Amino acid sequence: MKTVLRIASCLAIVAVWAGSATSPATADSSKPNIVIILSDDYGYGSAGCYGAAPGLIRTPNLDRLAREGRRFTDASTPSSVCTPTRYALLTGRYCWRTRLNHGGVANTMDPLLIETSRPTIASLLGKHGYATAMVGKWHLGYGTESRVDYTKELKPGPLELGFDYQFAVPQNHNDITRVFVENHKVFGLRSDKLTPSPGKLGLDAPERDDPKTMEQLTDRAVAWLEKQQGQSAPFFLYFAPVAVHELVTPSARTSGTSPAGPYGDFIHDLDLSVGRILGALENIEAVENTLVIFTSDNGGVVAERSKSNTQKQAMDAGLKINGALRGGKHDVWDGGFRVPFIARWPDRIPAGSTSDQMIGVVDIFATVAAAVGETHLDRTTTAPDSVNVLSTFIGTPDQPVRTDLLFQSANGVYAIRSGPWKWIEGVPLARPGRKPPGNQGPRANQFKPQLYNLQNDLGETEDVSARHPDVVKRLSKTLSLQRAQGSMDACTVNARGRPTGARFCRPPAAAAEFHVQIRQLTHGPSHHFFGYIGHVQNIPWSGDCRYIVALRTSFQDRMPNPAEPADVVLIDTQNGNRIEKVDESRAWNSQQGTMFYWNPAAASRELIFNDRDPETHKIFTVVYDVVARKRVREYRFDDTPLGNSGVAQCGGYFLGVNYGRLARLRPVTGYPGAFDWNSAEAAPANDGVFLVDMATGEKRLLVSFADLARTMDTKGRDLFINHTLWSRDDSRIYFYVRGEFGNRDRRIDIPVSVSPDGARLTAHRQIGGHPEWLDGTRLIGSAGNKMVVYDVDAKKIVETLGGSETFPKVGGDVALSPDSKWLVVGDRKDVENFYVILRRADRARVQTRGFPHPGYTSGDLRVDGSPCWNRTSDAFLFPAIATDGTRQLFVARIVGGE
Repeated sequence: MKTVLRIASCLAIVAVWAGSATSPATADSSKPNIVIILSDDYGYGSAGCYGAAPGLIRTPNLDRLAREGRRFTDASTPSSVCTPTRYALLTGRYCWRTRLNHGGVANTMDPLLIETSRPTIASLLGKHGYATAMVGKWHLGYGTESRVDYTKELKPGPLELGFDYQFAVPQNHNDITRVFVENHKVFGLRSDKLTPSPGKLGLDAPERDDPKTMEQLTDRAVAWLEKQQGQSAPFFLYFAPVAVHELVTPSARTSGTSPAGPYGDFIHDLDLSVGRILGALENIEAVENTLVIFTSDNGGVVAERSKSNTQKQAMDAGLKINGALRGGKHDVWDGGFRVPFIARWPDRIPAGSTSDQMIGVVDIFATVAAAVGETHLDRTTTAPDSVNVLSTFIGTPDQPVRTDLLFQSANGVYAIRSGPWKWIEGVPLARPGRKPPGNQGPRANQFKPQLYNLQNDLGETEDVSARHPDVVKRLSKTLSLQRAQGSMDACTVNARGRPTGARFCRPPAAAAEFHVQIRQLTHGPSHHFFGYIGHVQNIPWSGDCRYIVALRTSFQDRMPNPAEPADVVLIDTQNGNRIEKVDESRAWNSQQGTMFYWNPAAASRELIFNDRDPETHKIFTVVYDVVARKRVREYRFDDTPLGNSGVAQCGGYFLGVNYGRLARLRPVTGYPGAFDWNSAEAAPANDGVFLVDMATGEKRLLVSFADLARTMDTKGRDLFINHTLWSRDDSRIYFYVRGEFGNRDRRIDIPVSVSPDGARLTAHRQIGGHPEWLDGTRLIGSAGNKMVVYDVDAKKIVETLGGSETFPKVGGDVALSPDSKWLVVGDRKDVENFYVILRRADRARVQTRGFPHPGYTSGDLRVDGSPCWNRTSDAFLFPAIATDGTRQLFVARIVGGE
């Protein structure tokens, strides 16, 4: 229970830090108000803060937003057209996972694209007590019929997706409806009579006046915000201006104000609307506790001709609509995806700052969820493609928050970003019943595979795929895997359970909808490692999640001698992963480590590890205070100099074993040269597993080798013990009784369990591998060729987790996350270690790439998988040989799997 509370408190710290604030406009001041402004077709280079020439256009309100918040330079939409981006923003899911998988947009008469059962940002925030409104361009359809009847109730729509209020343009500026929609009906609808005319549906309702549309939408948004003043609930406004989409129709107020022509004037209208929204927040005294996000649904139009042809006029005047980026709306080039992205949240987001982190509009969902303190998103139903990038808003992460980001052009061409690389698959798609475009026409150069290094070539001028086939192979594989991890809404499956129909359709059972990001935590020339010591919540992270403890050495190609200590270091995750030496240990080896544990009774302060006396070589256990930076206790026993081999989950006790005996009988598990008080006896009565009371310093022999020899019938054979693990409720202890490991025919390898009082000593020959406790009486381990759950009291297998179809090699190093939701199994194939991560709820799984360990795959110096979880159950630490040949620590983080 204490461990669970510690984990909960760690999550609570994050939630409070992310969401705490005060505001006169809301009673629940722990939750920020949220305003998302999604402009239409607004290019990367079309704002002053993004480099637009002030002599052509002026955007004082957007520039102010950037001065008071953070401007992102590498933010992208998932699509280069409208509908898919709007879908992704509201659902946190790539739109190509729906029936709209070809890259196009929803037509004016199409039904609602988002299923009413799918959580949206609005419904999520509604659960948190928010008042919610959508004002502006909708473009996601209404109702369930194949053709919308705008003379009837427009239901389901935004109100069925979590919004309390809607005032919208149904599809596009200048669409054929020519009306507004308010809540479930066309605004001002007088009758069901239609009077069609060219380009108009002919509804009997007030017709939109294009030059006034921006002002009217802004009026509605401001009015709704003003109604929130003094209300008890925080609020969420999704404001989607129609500017600067075609037709370009600037207002009377802005007409003629820009040397760039009507297009520049329309940009001025957009900026005025942003200013009015910011002003409304000031008027209701909600600025300090409001997160404002401004971005666009795709890049700007740069086609030679458009409906109004105003973009060409602006470009001829010198306006670089998309800056230095290639292409624009509809294209697979970055001009179609990379957009302005500004976030302001006073006192949380540093004012006047910039970030070059790669993020996506699809990430807004998970980020907003984190900002309001949401700690659990069921990624099987909620925001499967959205990554929480809040750290890029309020901090400066030293590692990428995203490993990859997927795009789709209007022609259905997929592309993927990873670091500086952008891989374009080059295969166009088409709507059902139509042929994809051929290799002729204005976009034919987008219909072929190509690779660009955007760090060196932002304008995508040089295809470098021929020079980097390894990058092409990696990104192509990642793209295919990402597509396979999601299913279409209308996926048909044949009698054999295989998908039919759409090209990338997969049955829902195949959808894992999570992936793993891996980064190297430490670097050479020194070696860094934690040590393999079993699992059961032996967490390298301190209780406050700040420090990761590790050993540091100058060599790894031999076992240490007693005179060669290893540095005990702390990796400060809140200070750029700065490494500080705090102590040293003479009780270590590169595979076993020094048995690090954070004291459960003081996990943010006290660290436990082993050391040895340099004169007598007797092993003892140390308690180190990381705040005072000193040792506060040592457990020394002259007659039986044992070391810690496992701390009780709730603290207060640790198990002790004879590491001198281990060094003699199986060096990989012991400390070379350590004192062994029973080297002449095969199964001594005064050695075995000890229990040490940490408060009194008293020890008692829990199980002796003599007892074990009698129970296991191993008379006359040298025994040793390792892999001692407390169960999660401290009611049982598991360990291996082993002997004669150099002789396969005579090897002893018997799993044993016992109660902390010495009772219930039981052998378990039915289970093997590297077991991990699931709870008080059940273990996860291997039996034959399957991973299983085994009950030590019932002495039987109670569940099968999977065989080779799930785990390429059963019996590897097993670690269960603190929340018990994730299982990671580390193992080796040839000279590579790899990890399988299994979500227990639905058995969804992913497998990491292999980590080569040539020269360290066997023997005393080997690098085992040995994964160890963090306290929040979303990442684990593991060792690997880095590219420079040094032994280093890596972190694997689960993305999209909550």
